[in-house]
Order: sequence, then structure tokens, then C-alpha cells
Amino acid sequence: DALGRRARVQLLLGEVDNTRGNLDSALARYQEATATTEEQLRRDPDNPQRIFDHAQSVYWVGYIAWQRGDADAAKDYWTRYYAYAKHLVAIDPNRDEWQMELNYANSNLGTLALDQGEATAAEGYFRKSLNIATMLAKEHPDDIGRIISQGQAYAWLENALFSQTKIDDAVEMTRAEIALYEESNAIDSNNSEINVSATVARYNLANFLLASNRPEEALHYSAEAVKRAENSMANEPENTAIAHQASFANAIHGEVLFHLRRLEESRIALTTALNIAKRLNEKNSSVVNWQGHDLAQATLALARLDADENNRSSAMELVNEAEHELHTVLNANSANQGVVRRYCEALAVSARIEPEFRNNWARIVTLLAPQSRKLAPTGQTLLAEAYQNSGEQEKAREIVSRLYADGYRHPDFLVLFAAHENLSPKPGAVSTTAQP
Repeated sequence: DALGRRARVQLLLGEVDNTRGNLDSALARYQEATATTEEQLRRDPDNPQRIFDHAQSVYWVGYIAWQRGDADAAKDYWTRYYAYAKHLVAIDPNRDEWQMELNYANSNLGTLALDQGEATAAEGYFRKSLNIATMLAKEHPDDIGRIISQGQAYAWLENALFSQTKIDDAVEMTRAEIALYEESNAIDSNNSEINVSATVARYNLANFLLASNRPEEALHYSAEAVKRAENSMANEPENTAIAHQASFANAIHGEVLFHLRRLEESRIALTTALNIAKRLNEKNSSVVNWQGHDLAQATLALARLDADENNRSSAMELVNEAEHELHTVLNANSANQGVVRRYCEALAVSARIEPEFRNNWARIVTLLAPQSRKLAPTGQTLLAEAYQNSGEQEKAREIVSRLYADGYRHPDFLVLFAAHENLSPKPGAVSTTAQP
């Protein structure tokens, strides 16, 4: 029991280090805890508390691997965590704590599946997670922790749905998530974790609404997300997870403003996103699932804005920065579809600005085509553009037609077939709000 208490202290200290971005120190603490709980479990393999304690250690070591883009190691640890959770539920299916472990375990495996472009499999895991979280929240409606777990389950499921171009379903789920947080205000209006989750839900909803070509409505939610993120950062300035979300919120807000042609405001939001991402990257560049991705998103958005305003040299300088950053991230995390897509986006921005980089389109096809059916709508749009510019117009048209039939209407998508008449799914299909 004393060793168990010691292991729990190591995990708590590891979480503190992790929150501050000190991954090496956090991992050392998690590994020390794992060695202790593994020996305890070996001595008493059928003791539920020993199983639970070791599962926590295993989860956190896997989490560090996931943050660093080591998908194989993360899957190994999180699959073991899932097995421990199932074992606990088998021992006592009526114990809520064990059901919650199974909820977390399903969510972890869904996250890994989504990273690798397996959105259908991810949806299955996330639906299981949501079912458990909803059941537990209904049993104790005043428990903030259970409300947060239910909200997280909604959030992950939304992303899996969007990746399959189930945009209306994603919007519906996100509205339900936001409503859940609004109801929780009656219990605790100052809960930090609820406020952070509510921020993420709002910028996700803005992103989904933009994909439906509803930029004015998206602006409402992206502006709310930015305001909430600023408040959270003021309250917890050392929290890297909150800073990461603030960068994302500003980047999405800047993108929405760009499509509304409010370019000065867009530049302010994107510059803010970039500055936050740079600070994160300087603090701990090894967190490849966050910082490198954040940094590239904001940098590329600013590059596109510069190109739009004919600042070609500035745009290319930004693109080169993003390409360098993403190439490093890609080497460490080549299975992550989001990272691959972002790298291809950098190649595409270069090719759009400077004709000398037109060979980038073929490179994009090489990277994205093998996983074409696994790509989220943004990745599919990029692949269609690459096919179009590589002389494979029929393949481009096939993707565009499929996305249009599924209801995808992101302004960038509309611009693509506005610029290439052969891609237009039907006469008059292009919205007049799209900006060429």
C-alpha cells in the first residue's frame, strides 16, 4: 500500500510536469510509477486495485508517446490500458469507476485511429465512449467530472464524424456538447476544465459551420472561442494545453475572418495564433501532436493572407518556415494524417505562389493518394487540387463530386471548382460568397 501511494504521487508530479511542458521529467516519473505498479500487480494479479493502479501508469507512459508522435508505442501502452479496463469491468460491471476506465480506454484507441485516418473505426470507439459517459452522467447529474467526460466523448465523436464528411451530424453533436456545458454552469460556473472544453467546442463548431459555407454563423462561435481562450490563459498562464487551444482558436477565427474578407482583423488573429504557437514550440518542441501542428497552421494561414495581398516574398518566407517545421514533425509522425495533410498544404501554398514549385503537386499526390479514402474533407480537397494540376482531371472530378454530394461546402472547396470549370458538379453550383 505504501508503494502504491508512492506511485500515485509520482503520477501526480508527472501530470504537473506534463502540464508545464516538461515531457522528459514527466516521462521519468511515469516510468518510475510504472515499475512500482507492475511489481505490485505481479505479486497480486487478481486484485482490482492493483490492476487499476498499474493501468494508470501504463496510460500516462502511452500519453507521452502520443504527444511525441510515437504512434506504435502509444498504441502498445493504450491497448494494454484497454485490456486492464475490460478486466476491471469483468470483475465488477456495476462499479462506476471501472466503467469510466473503459470509457477512457475506448476514447484513447479512437484517438489513435483518427490520427491514422481510420475515422470509421474511430467513430465506433468514440460512440462506445459516449454511451458509457452518458450513462454515468445521468446517474449523477451534478457531478462535474462526469459532465466533463461526457463532453469529451462528444468532442472526439464530432471530429470522427467530420472526417467522414458527416458535417450535419458533427454540427448537431457539437451543439449538444455546448448545451451540456451551458447546463453545467448552474452547478459550477467557474470550473476551469469546463471552460476550456467549452472553448474547444466553440472553435470546432466554427470550423464545421465554415465547412458548410456559413461563415457569419461561424464567426460568432470563433469569436466566443477566442474570448474564452484569452480568459483561460490569463488564469493559467503556464498551462501549455490551454495555450495550445488559444492558438487553435485564434487560427480558426482568423480563417473565418479571411473568408469574410475582413483581412486586417484576420491578420491580427492569425498573428496572435502564430505568436502563441512559437512560444509553445520554444518551450518544448518535442510535443509533435501540438506545437509543430499549431505553428504550421498559423504560419500557412498568414502566408495565404500575404499571397492574397500580393506580398509574395513575405508569403514564401512564411511557407518555407512551415515546410521546415512540418518536415521535422513528419519524420517523427508519418502515420498522422493531420500532419501529412498539413505538410502537403505547405507544398500547395508554395505551388500556388510560385510556378517554379509546380512539381509540388505531384509530390502531394504521392503522399496523399495512397490514403485517399482515409482523408478528411480538407485533405481530399487538397488531393483533388493536386490531381487537377498534375493532369489527372478525372480523378480530381471524382473527389469533388463525392464531397459535393456529401454536403461539403467549405469556401476553399468552392473556390477550387470555381477556378476549374471541369470540376463543377453542376451548373450554377458555386456559391457567390466564395472568394477566388
